[in-house]
Amino acid sequence: MKLDAYLQRLGWTGTPKADRETLTNLIHAHLASVPFENLNQQMGIPVSMDLDQIYDKVVHQKRGGWCFELNSLFAWALMEIGFTVTKLSARVGETKPDPDIPGNHLLLQIDCEEPLLVDVGFGGGIYGPVPLRPCTLDHAPYTICISQEEDGYWKYSESADGNEASYWFKQEPVEISHFEPENHRLQTDPNASFMRTLTAQRRLADRHLVLRGLVLKVIARTGTSQHILSDEQAFANCLRNDFHLDMPDILSIWPKLKQRHEELFEG
Repeated sequence: MKLDAYLQRLGWTGTPKADRETLTNLIHAHLASVPFENLNQQMGIPVSMDLDQIYDKVVHQKRGGWCFELNSLFAWALMEIGFTVTKLSARVGETKPDPDIPGNHLLLQIDCEEPLLVDVGFGGGIYGPVPLRPCTLDHAPYTICISQEEDGYWKYSESADGNEASYWFKQEPVEISHFEPENHRLQTDPNASFMRTLTAQRRLADRHLVLRGLVLKVIARTGTSQHILSDEQAFANCLRNDFHLDMPDILSIWPKLKQRHEELFEG
């Protein structure tokens, strides 16, 4: 694995330093260049947590992935640059989780001037490092909120377009092996959201592109728009042009996507 090749994949040409400016620029470059996506899961292709395989997928195959992949690889790159990185475990949901339930989301704490929450694997609402202290930030078109409970739990939430997504976590370091059970479950359980619905997401400075099933939504500072991908060609063009994904045989899942769309919106 080569840091230079990874940075080239991000389209970033600066000189990496272990400072906040570099960290912010790398987050922006990653979110714009490496989509959050679950095409493997939709096609029945196993998703590995082996770092070499993740590197090959993202750098050589020009693919994206989900949190276990994207934040793992980002953590490796940051440590290569000289950042102090801690892997944390979160549970996605609006309500505080049962402490006995394992986490289903990987996020990062970066110690750079102060503890910072960094997450390039949650889709794209969070657009930069977030101070790990109670605060509300403008990451337009999203509002980011960090709060802390007396029992040590932190809550991260992002809201835009009348919708909110949240997760809960503690500042307790974990190894990547902590997520193996959830990595397996989320790609094998037919009721898991990643198995039921295709998604691809890409974040730019002024907008967030979100594909769920056959519905492409653009959440921007000026408002939200959406349209339905009506045929195979529109679907392939959307992946290629909006998310820079050109995966062989992707159209093999078109019948499944169309059936799922009809069940949700036309049934």
